[in-house]
Amino acid sequence: MLVPISALPGPMQGLASIFPLSTGMDALRQSLLGGAGIGDVGGELVRLLLLSAVLFVFGWIMLRRVEHVAKRGAELDFD
Repeated sequence: MLVPISALPGPMQGLASIFPLSTGMDALRQSLLGGAGIGDVGGELVRLLLLSAVLFVFGWIMLRRVEHVAKRGAELDFD
């Protein structure tokens, strides 16, 4: 988060781009320090939007699973 993603070595750039905080900070850094506009950080914003959608669907599926387990067993003990 302290170092721009573009300053990282090749394989680390791929790993850093997975984390939403790194991508968001990179977009913010470009906007505030580099004077980039919305079009310049559009790729980062699209990536954050897609990641948010994936995490939302995953959370919804996990919530349904917990509800199913709770209704079937009338408890939330996963042991």
